[in-house]
Amino acid sequence: MSLLTLTLSQAKNLQTLNVSGFEVLLKVCAGLEDTLLQSCRSLSTINILDSRTGLRALRLLLKLNKRLRSVSLRAIQGTTDKLTLWYVLTDLKLVRMSGEGNSRKAKVTPYFHETREIALQGVVIPAAVLSILFPKVRRVTWTEGYIRHTPLKPTGDGANWQSLDFLHSDILTIPHQGLYCPVRRLELRFPDLQGSAVKMSAQLYEACLMQILQRTSPVVLSVCVPTLARSKFFERMVHACPRLNFLDICLTRDDLLLNPASGHVFPRSALCGGLAGVQVTFLSVFALTGEAAPFTEDMALKLAQGIPALQFLCLMPVVENSKSFWYEVKTTAGGERQLTEISPDRGRVWREVSTRARLKLAAQLQPHLPYIAKAACVPPVSGTMAMKSRLLEVNYDVQAEILECLSNDDLAKFAATCRMTKQLTAPFMARSVVLKGKDAMSLATMILSFCRWMVKTRDTSGRSVNHCHDLRILQICDLTTFMPWIGDGGSQADGSPKRAICMLTYVLSQAINLYKLDVVDFDVLVKANPMIGNVLARSCRRLSGVHLLYASADSLRSLGVLRWLRTISIDTRGRGRFGSPSRFGKMLCRVQCTDPRGGVNLGMGAETPYRNWPNIQQVFLEGISVRHLLWFANDFDPHQAPDTRKNNVCWRLLEFLRSDAWTIYQLKIFCPVKQLEIVFNVDRARYLLSNLEEAEDQLLQIFKHSNPVSLTVYIHMGVTKVFLERAARTLSRLRFLEIVLVPDALMIKPPDGREEVCTSSVVGMAHVVAYRRPTCALLSPQEIGDVHPRSAVLEA
Repeated sequence: MSLLTLTLSQAKNLQTLNVSGFEVLLKVCAGLEDTLLQSCRSLSTINILDSRTGLRALRLLLKLNKRLRSVSLRAIQGTTDKLTLWYVLTDLKLVRMSGEGNSRKAKVTPYFHETREIALQGVVIPAAVLSILFPKVRRVTWTEGYIRHTPLKPTGDGANWQSLDFLHSDILTIPHQGLYCPVRRLELRFPDLQGSAVKMSAQLYEACLMQILQRTSPVVLSVCVPTLARSKFFERMVHACPRLNFLDICLTRDDLLLNPASGHVFPRSALCGGLAGVQVTFLSVFALTGEAAPFTEDMALKLAQGIPALQFLCLMPVVENSKSFWYEVKTTAGGERQLTEISPDRGRVWREVSTRARLKLAAQLQPHLPYIAKAACVPPVSGTMAMKSRLLEVNYDVQAEILECLSNDDLAKFAATCRMTKQLTAPFMARSVVLKGKDAMSLATMILSFCRWMVKTRDTSGRSVNHCHDLRILQICDLTTFMPWIGDGGSQADGSPKRAICMLTYVLSQAINLYKLDVVDFDVLVKANPMIGNVLARSCRRLSGVHLLYASADSLRSLGVLRWLRTISIDTRGRGRFGSPSRFGKMLCRVQCTDPRGGVNLGMGAETPYRNWPNIQQVFLEGISVRHLLWFANDFDPHQAPDTRKNNVCWRLLEFLRSDAWTIYQLKIFCPVKQLEIVFNVDRARYLLSNLEEAEDQLLQIFKHSNPVSLTVYIHMGVTKVFLERAARTLSRLRFLEIVLVPDALMIKPPDGREEVCTSSVVGMAHVVAYRRPTCALLSPQEIGDVHPRSAVLEA
């Protein structure tokens, strides 16, 4: 024990402690309590696996309250544990009793402010008291939280938690302790005590279940249902969960209830009829009935036809030597529902990834639900309002991610709700703006209306307010239609495109909090005001991301002064050829030409390219400190030979590079890369495939200079096994490998003497690098545009 105490005294990075017999350990090791308090400063999770939690352990937990983020307690079933826990709480004056007789009330003091997860077994305490002691808990596991033969009494308002991300409990613990609050993911099981099932009547079971579902309103539900359930039972269950999106049903034996129906079998028709019309995207049904084949293909088809939003269906009989069925549900052009059997791994990955993504977004939005519900005077049952309200106080980087999850219809509904209450209208609506129109005049009208509204909006007291400072994201679509009005012949009459550009420039000069700008045809702004770059540089000091479509060299020169940009996306669409990274840097040097000492000599003659945009981390064209790069240069002459005089890029390391082989080789983007994706360039497919030897040499050169850790590469069927073996030996750091086989229909017939590659050749490549244990995915898309993401393959 002394050695254990000595070890714990030096365990400064200890994070999780699981102990069985914790009370005995505290009695034997006298200095263990002080060791955990003073030395183990990183301790955040403690699981006490005793058959009963004593006073010493509870007092130690109270002393560690500012560190613990996860607590697990286990107790023997009975009144003793309830009295023990109440004794400790009253002894520390965390619970004060007032009143006399039946009117006595408990006043609880919040204590565990840092705990986010608790797990209780056999602990009997009202959920209202527990929620005050642990005010910031997000995940709760609570079983056996009731006393045998205790009558169920109606509880008060329930727990004080605004919501929970996860709740795992049984059907009797929740109503006995009043564990009622909105829950995102709810898992309900049949009650048991110390391993033996507790039988209950069918009426009590249904009443408890319906009350739980109505007061928790889960998004993800896993529930145990007896096989005697009728169609109306499923209808009531679905009606009680308006937010339900994922549903897991486990059909159990009837003998778990006191009054089972004799001779009853699995209710296929009741299940199909009761779940008709429910808006769930994932449904899984587990059968513990003991039948050899409880599921049929007709039943799966009926479920798919009755649930219009269903995307994945899982039918799993839990019997020895039974087979589980996983289906992907799609709707054909004629409106018919089609079932496609898939592998279980794909279904499980889709379910977990989708569930976690939705719950993570919901957790980010949850703190602002009460505020927006009070402002809009409607209950917070719509995900749209929750997502929009999150934008009120969220940081700049998260706003764009949430906006991408919303449609224009959701934004319009939210704006109408805010306008009815005259609250949150102008400051919120100015956060993210998308301007689009059918033609030049309609777009100009839209821009002018937006600018006037931003500058001359009036608040509730009638004063004029300038909301340009509230603008965060601005997207302008198709300014190309303004080109005839730009120039000396354009008019600045009210409602004209040129007048709209002037007003837009003024709004940009006042948008000090703008951080993302997305413009289609930025050249129009440059030609209308050549100093637009200086306007953005003076006012938009927080601008970090720019996306330009139909950009030319003039647009890039105007943005050269924005040296703090971290993300640039440029799509020239044939308007300009900037050549290699070195050539583009030299062009900026001639334009800026400010400080040659900050430059890097790329061998371009006497001039030293100026280090423009040093802070860029994600870029699609050019930068010095670039880490993520996507580059496609489709405007080169396919018959032009590569320029051997060009030097390699000056990047020391790229985290991510996605491009085609011809672009990488022609521009000499040769540098170490961690994640490399070489996709198939459709525009140059026939040129590359007609020169197979040259294409192989290009890929080998790319592999040699980049030597990636993760590689995604498109390989055509004409490649040889010798090339694959050479490539495998070149890739010394490879850990993740994804190979996409190009269909034969897009290739030119290879020269005589070359054999088409077969699957065994590709597998031979994997054998060469087998000692590095790569993840090899053999894919064959039906269309060349069907891109298989590497992340999905790795998850599977």
